[in-house]
Amino acid sequence: MREAIVLIAASLLALPVQAQAPSPLVAQRDELMYAIAKRDAGRVDALVKSGMDLNFNFDDLLPRQRSFESPLGMAIFRGHLDVARLLIAGGADVSRKDGGGRYPIHQARSADAVRLLQKSGADLGAKDRTGKSAAANAAERGDLEALDMLLANGARLEADGVDLLARAVETRKPEMIEPLLARGVDPRVPPTQALWLLIESGDAAPARLLVAKGAAVNAHDSRGDSLLGRALFRQRWEIAGALLDAGASTRSPDAMQMVRQASFNPPMLARLAAKGLDLNTAATSGHNALTSLVVETPMAIRAAREQPQTARVMQNAVTGEVIARMDEARPPVVTEIPAPDNVARVKALLELRADPNFQYRGQTPLMLAIVTPGRTAFEEPLIDAGARIEFAATIPAPDKVDPAGGPYGSHQGVLTGMSIGPLTWALHHDRPQVALRLVRRDRKIDPADRDLLYFAAALQQWEVMIGSLPYVAKKNVDAANRVGVTPLMLAARAGNAEAVRALLASGARVNARSALVWRSPDASLLGALSGHGPRPPDLVGGYTALRAAKEGNHTEAARLLNEAGGRE
Repeated sequence: MREAIVLIAASLLALPVQAQAPSPLVAQRDELMYAIAKRDAGRVDALVKSGMDLNFNFDDLLPRQRSFESPLGMAIFRGHLDVARLLIAGGADVSRKDGGGRYPIHQARSADAVRLLQKSGADLGAKDRTGKSAAANAAERGDLEALDMLLANGARLEADGVDLLARAVETRKPEMIEPLLARGVDPRVPPTQALWLLIESGDAAPARLLVAKGAAVNAHDSRGDSLLGRALFRQRWEIAGALLDAGASTRSPDAMQMVRQASFNPPMLARLAAKGLDLNTAATSGHNALTSLVVETPMAIRAAREQPQTARVMQNAVTGEVIARMDEARPPVVTEIPAPDNVARVKALLELRADPNFQYRGQTPLMLAIVTPGRTAFEEPLIDAGARIEFAATIPAPDKVDPAGGPYGSHQGVLTGMSIGPLTWALHHDRPQVALRLVRRDRKIDPADRDLLYFAAALQQWEVMIGSLPYVAKKNVDAANRVGVTPLMLAARAGNAEAVRALLASGARVNARSALVWRSPDASLLGALSGHGPRPPDLVGGYTALRAAKEGNHTEAARLLNEAGGRE
């Protein structure tokens, strides 16, 4: 039994591989197919005269390796019009669809083919299964001769749901847009998508034609990007100009990106601004074009150099006095130069009066340039345009968190209650030159910078201190920490005679005296009794400026203080 089953299975498996001769009808149709393909008019004529049916598709009976075309459609497609005439005379139906849902008129590739089919009764307006007329098919393949013949004989350019203008671009025939427009294709109905494609390809001439013919210039894609925004993003300035001239709106969800991209081309940026584009418009991220360009990292030239994360301490290099502690770890040092075009783009925005003090998360562009490594190139154009540092905070007690979120602390409480204003903020971020430029530009000191002279002296930023003196309120010349240490004492201890002279000329109290003792608020009683309390802040012990100068053997500073009536 088992052997019988095996034999039956083997015989069944062998059946498909046995050569089977096609039926006489299939063989006859195959012969006609090859005769048409080879343009063998004599053989076609013989087959037609044999009385065979000509209204079929070659794959009807046996699909394998056979065309889905009809005999007439095949002859028309190949331009074998002598063969086509024989088929029509033999009864081939000019209104019969092939397996692809097309009529012979859709296969016409010449004016002569159109004339032949029309004389034989073909419907020039017939649509294939995709809804396209023969004229639309001719337009899609770029066959102007057939298209004009069809149109001249009353055919219509109809394509249900097909954007012929977009198809011209998709099939890499943008040159067809002009003749299609000239032959009545309306870019407004339905709204053509060709402009999006032309922006991608950069073909400006057909894009201008579409705009001139009324193509929608305020279209948006599913992400909310506008045509104008896309043109700017691709830097298709000519197309962007045409869209703008045709009324493209500058009020769009992608307006911030418009500003960013147009900043590559200052004349275009100026045109957009004149048309109402808000240069200060912000994205959902909170950035506007200016702030985003300042913080943008050009990845191509990025070279980060990692360093251990350490707390930053603000300390007087001469005396060793700790004046502030940044509780946040220092970020990795980044040796990076901003992209030169970004600096130029920022300048272009500022020249068109973009707001130099727009804030991103509480920081102005100048502040962002200062806190972002490698952005010093932005500082000069920003300052020249009126950029400010907008910051005001009071240093909290050692056990309190800075309410302003600033990186400032008060070692042993010596700095508690002192004020950090814009210029002091710049000093604490190692940008004394920015502070000095702001002083020289504005010729005034913010009230929040009342302790500026103290911090400038403690950090030995003498140029900032001296440059600020003409604008400091008289009462703030002696700005002191909680131990009573004044800028004059710090200048004397450092031995900077020029700073001592400038402070005395500005009315600094020559005999101001520091505290005799200081008990740190965070020192424990047990530690104090055991002699292991914190080291007292520098210059505690009833110091005057003269005493500080003499202990440091700074003779010139001591001489100036003596002459001013200083005492030890």
